[in-house]
Amino acid sequence: MDSVKRFRHPSLTIFLIGLLAFLTVFTNGIFAAGEVTVIIDPGHGGTNITGTHLLKSNSSPNNATSPSGLREKDLTLELSQEIQRAFESERGPNRAPKIRCILTRTNDWNPDFAQRAKVAADSLNPAALVSIHFNTFRHGAALGTVALIHSRFFSLNHEDDLRFADELTAATSAAVRNFLPRSPAMDSLNDYHIHDGTGAYLFYQMQRYPQLDKVPKCFLEIEFIDRKDVQGKLLDQRLVTFPVIAKAIADYISCYLQEYPQGSCVLSQLEDESADEKFMEEYKKAESPFGNSALIDWFLGAFRRPNLPD
Repeated sequence: MDSVKRFRHPSLTIFLIGLLAFLTVFTNGIFAAGEVTVIIDPGHGGTNITGTHLLKSNSSPNNATSPSGLREKDLTLELSQEIQRAFESERGPNRAPKIRCILTRTNDWNPDFAQRAKVAADSLNPAALVSIHFNTFRHGAALGTVALIHSRFFSLNHEDDLRFADELTAATSAAVRNFLPRSPAMDSLNDYHIHDGTGAYLFYQMQRYPQLDKVPKCFLEIEFIDRKDVQGKLLDQRLVTFPVIAKAIADYISCYLQEYPQGSCVLSQLEDESADEKFMEEYKKAESPFGNSALIDWFLGAFRRPNLPD
């Protein structure tokens, strides 16, 4: 008799099942809808310049070199592969489910920035993009981790990108300080001083794809590698150091995507907007025999001009 009563109201059973399914989707955010993709872009690669400045796709094969001759292009690929392995490893308590990590290159070649952006655009549910780089500055005069984001004058997603970049920098820097205790987390840089005000070509190319509009993105410069201490403590020991840094990057991105599902971020302004507006006002009306780069150098200061990506 009890079993008969239990199934007397099938509509109620169906309703409860539907309610449970809805709550699962609601609480899990984008992950309940299926797999999302994190795109890791190993900076540079190959032996030749690819793309063109005319098409805003130019990518250089290598920018930075360590004292022992280690090349940025090789280090970016090695660390990016470690990040991919960190995402693919057994999920811990902080690991978000259903994240697929892909690389824009998997060997020593140099996709131009149009090709790199297309990899992101063609991926399944793109959720975040990080372009991995290493830095140099004035023969070892700088130390620290820094991110580069698209200026608010070109990006509708600037506040989201800024939050993502600042927090990712902090997480990465904390991992780096395990090996270089004096290495600071630097403030994120805007890209309006690159390519005479166009900004980074990767960001420009990503704007061609509407599905990438709300994807948080940044260049992440892990450390300045033209220093002997970075060479000895970070690069020469990279079988130990890179997995630690990679795990910090993967863990942060996973946590970010759980906290801020795509398109849901409502973030506050974290920069001095009046300063940026003043910069652009002066930039637009500047008339210098040296071109706009002289004005940009004055505003940003030489100490804010590391070897940033093409």
